[in-house]
Amino acid sequence: MSSPARVRTGLTLALTAALAVGAVPATQAADSPASRGGADFKVRAVNAMIDAASSRRAAKSEAAANPTASSATTKAADVDKAPDPGLVRNRTLPAPDAVDAAPTCDDLALDWTPTNDRVWVHWNTLGLDNYTILRQRDGGSWKQIGVVGADQTSFVDRTVNPRGLFTYRLDADGISCPLGYWASMSTQDGWGVPDAVFGTAGTGDGTGPLLMQDTFSYGMPSTLTGMDPAYSPDGRLLASAASTDGTSWTLQISEVGPRGVESGYRSSPQPAGTLAAEPSFSPDGRRVVYTRYTVDAATGDVTGSQLRVVDVVTGVDKAVGGSTGLVQADWRSTSTFIAAGGAPGEGLFTIGATGGTKVPVAGTSNAGFPEVAPNGKTYFTTGDGTNFALNVLSTTGVITPLQSSTSHSFETPRVSPDGTVFYVDIDLKVLDDPADNEFTVMSSTNGTDTPEATAIGARRADSSGGFFGYDVRQPKSKGTSDFVGNAGPDILARDSAGTLWAYPSTPDKFAGTRVKIGTGWNIYNAFLAAGDLNGDDKADILARDTAGKLWRYDGKGGGKVAGRVQVGAGWGGYLPLAPGDFNGDGRADLVARSSTGELWLYPGTGLGTFATRTRLGTGWQGMNSIVGVGDFDLDNDADLIAREASTSKLWLYPGNGQGGFSARRQVGSGWNIFKGIAGPELLGPNPFVYAKRADGTLISYAVVGDGRFDGNEVYLVGTGWGPYSFTS
Repeated sequence: MSSPARVRTGLTLALTAALAVGAVPATQAADSPASRGGADFKVRAVNAMIDAASSRRAAKSEAAANPTASSATTKAADVDKAPDPGLVRNRTLPAPDAVDAAPTCDDLALDWTPTNDRVWVHWNTLGLDNYTILRQRDGGSWKQIGVVGADQTSFVDRTVNPRGLFTYRLDADGISCPLGYWASMSTQDGWGVPDAVFGTAGTGDGTGPLLMQDTFSYGMPSTLTGMDPAYSPDGRLLASAASTDGTSWTLQISEVGPRGVESGYRSSPQPAGTLAAEPSFSPDGRRVVYTRYTVDAATGDVTGSQLRVVDVVTGVDKAVGGSTGLVQADWRSTSTFIAAGGAPGEGLFTIGATGGTKVPVAGTSNAGFPEVAPNGKTYFTTGDGTNFALNVLSTTGVITPLQSSTSHSFETPRVSPDGTVFYVDIDLKVLDDPADNEFTVMSSTNGTDTPEATAIGARRADSSGGFFGYDVRQPKSKGTSDFVGNAGPDILARDSAGTLWAYPSTPDKFAGTRVKIGTGWNIYNAFLAAGDLNGDDKADILARDTAGKLWRYDGKGGGKVAGRVQVGAGWGGYLPLAPGDFNGDGRADLVARSSTGELWLYPGTGLGTFATRTRLGTGWQGMNSIVGVGDFDLDNDADLIAREASTSKLWLYPGNGQGGFSARRQVGSGWNIFKGIAGPELLGPNPFVYAKRADGTLISYAVVGDGRFDGNEVYLVGTGWGPYSFTS
């Protein structure tokens, strides 16, 4: 079928070795490079790099009132006893026992590993009493978030939005150790830091835990297992090849909840003698293409391959006709794959997603690992045994080498939405020397600038689990209003002529150069920036016409939307108010108010439709403005703010992540001076709220701490907004 150089060296050889139950001992098949021809990826020792990366990502604020490390408490010494009068003076006494030095914060080595849905706080074990974990947000106070036993060395914080600005402290046995800097996954350009997942082998013949991390941190184990993981476009689903014994394999599709809670979602068991590998989600997240390899159980040799597609919604698993011999497929569009040929010397091919004739891509001999970027370009690798390269194929068919070498080969490019290109760099000089590091996951902006080593594949404690496939994600919030595609929240505004505009935010402007979405929008008496309703990680629009019909416009990026689709009728007596994930299932929901003041939650299905509604409360007719503001208090749950007509007070209704709200609290007064209010998701480390004055001035209020306005952070967005209706 193919030579070891052409088959997935990091995954397939490991899996085929595990399937070859009679070929090698089980322990060797799972762990030893010898069982895979020396082609296994070994975990790279990156302690020095981690330290350097931590200093880069820390974003320390000299002006911030960061807590400082307290000195270790000195324990009281035993009270001196009077000398024994009967003690012989010339008696030689043994030296006193050495007293261990009190542990210090340096010994504890408090650190953090964030992803886009949780934060692992971890430290060294020192045999102290119970550890108390505290967190402080920017402008907030220290709050206890957990207590763990003396034998624990980590704690998962699921009640923090990693895009916010926060820090940690660990108290134990008389010492108090702060992290020492403000932490955040946010970036100035609005994209945020990508996070990653990588697969491992288990202690036996099966798969090990999937480890998660940002690109600077140690990997930490999730509750999921598998190899060769792949995220859906919105980061909510995760596909991987999983096995408990190395013989029976399953393509597992799991949900990754907004608080980092994983659960099984869909599985596709593989027939005996086969294994699933190289999954990839379609652009809309509804299908997964993967390679099914057939393996000789006696020798471990790959004897065939075929592409297959699993419907995420129904679970139906179908072969792609005409795809025999293809591997490593990715979606060029919702209807076309680009894949590698499995035989030596073959290049890339395109084929229809429902099957057909495979068409070779010119100039791609010895190519593999195609990865289609969000901008439509395809990154892939080539290697003939002597010359190796990382390349990019433009949408017009032009091939450009980005990295080339005779001593390093390249594998598995991945491209995050902000254009960062990740790839595996393998040092061929030490490939067969277990004492050396053999691979590094590199990153490069658009693949053209100087590559930098990442921490992807590093773990706190090395084990024999290895490194078997990885993926990166950079998801937006489910309440996203990024219509232009530059990561920041946009203001969606309709002028008096009925033209709908998107005003993108940039690192230095709240409302940049506007982009026209369309005309004729004055046929609608209500419209809403509705978040990502269909699971493709793009912002969508809901609009209600005068007949009470509710329409959905799917975002396509670049300020464009697809044709409208009706999603409801009888909405004349209901006002769509707020998007966001209110029930904690990782899908965008809709909150609406009836004409009688009832507030309703319409749970999103992730398919652009809504499930059966539930009532959130009554008496909301007393509020003359109700706005979904994303995660206002930075606890990872979607919230509402509402202005009370009779008092002009502004109230925060904190979401509880279960389709309800915690007790409301007042966050402002005198808000009757504003003629319009909107609240986008996070931009940088702080939420904010837009408010339009009667004179057409649009301003923004920054939110700090655990959800309060900072009077010193009020910004002018622009003037002349009087005739515009707007949402964000």
